[in-house]
Formats: sequence, C-alpha cells, structure tokens
Amino acid sequence: MTEPIEAVAGLRERLDQVREKIEGGARRCGREPKEITLVAVSKTQPVSVVREALGVGVTDVGENRVQEAESKIAALGNQPARWHLIGHLQANKARRAVKLFDVVHTLDSVSLAHRLDRSCAEEDRSELPVLIQVDLAGETAKSGVLVTGLPELVTAVNECSRLRFQGLMGMSHDYEVAIEEGATIVRVGTAIFGERIT
Repeated sequence: MTEPIEAVAGLRERLDQVREKIEGGARRCGREPKEITLVAVSKTQPVSVVREALGVGVTDVGENRVQEAESKIAALGNQPARWHLIGHLQANKARRAVKLFDVVHTLDSVSLAHRLDRSCAEEDRSELPVLIQVDLAGETAKSGVLVTGLPELVTAVNECSRLRFQGLMGMSHDYEVAIEEGATIVRVGTAIFGERIT
C-alpha cells in the first residue's frame, strides 16, 4: 500500500514541472504550448494513482496494454479522460482497443489498419484517430512500420472510412527535444508518476 501513497505524494508538483518544461520548450521554438497534448503514461500505476492524476488536471492517459487499460477504465467509471493506446496492438485485440481507446498511437501495418476499420464498423464507431508508429532504426525486435513501408500504410489508412490519420510516432526519451522537433503529442510517465510500480 505504500507505493500508491508515494506515487500520489508530489503528483501535482511533478505535473506542474512537466507542464512548465513543455511550455518552455514550445516558446523556445516559437510554438504555442496549447498545440501540444501531454499524455500521462500510467502503465503499472494502480487505479488510485490514476484517479489522483485525473483529479489534479491530467486529461490524457496513456496505457501500454489493452488488458490493463480495460480494468482501469472500468474502475474509474465516468472520470473524464482521453485514453491513448501507446503499446503494440495485437490484431486479435483490435476490437477491444476500438471499444476502449480514444486514440491508437501504434498502428504499424496495413492488415491492422483494416482490422481496426472493420472493428469500428462492427462497434458502430464513426471514427478512430490513429498515429502510425515508425521503426526508424530498422530493429526487428521493435514494432513499427519501416520507412520503406510508410507510404503504403498511409495510403491504406486514408482509404479506411473510419480511421483518421493524425500523424507519425517515433520515440524520444526527451520530450523537450521532441517539442523542438515539432511533436504535437508528448508521452511522459516517470516524470509525472515517479518510478514505475512493478
């Protein structure tokens, strides 16, 4: 029980510090801070900590796994939040993802795009914002479409009637650098919640 208490302590201050850095990064490169969406990555954090985060002003929550998000969303009920899937999405979980998430960040194949589009139709969902995850390093152990496959995937997404292409997702461990490079979404976990609870 001590981990949630430690995670909650100082949560507002840490969130304020992250927002100040986002604002500073945006202003340094002539951007408006309101152009940038902060996604608080709550993977492995218990429901009590996520509830506290929503209470101090977090509006967008990122989860790596469909199952973990499902239990948190059910427990939090009608707490206002936009839920982002930021982890790899297996095709067999596409329908559950369509039901749970407001945005999917990790679209990485034409077949998954078609599966998500069909799932939207089956669930009577008119649109699903998606970002394409790009594997810039060509590492087989990581998910993401290779740069050579990107044009085909973008075309496929644009041909899907219910998917809304929002942009590309690469990875940066420094969200201030990402902002300076033009990112409109930054995903921050440890700097908001403290060390992950395993």
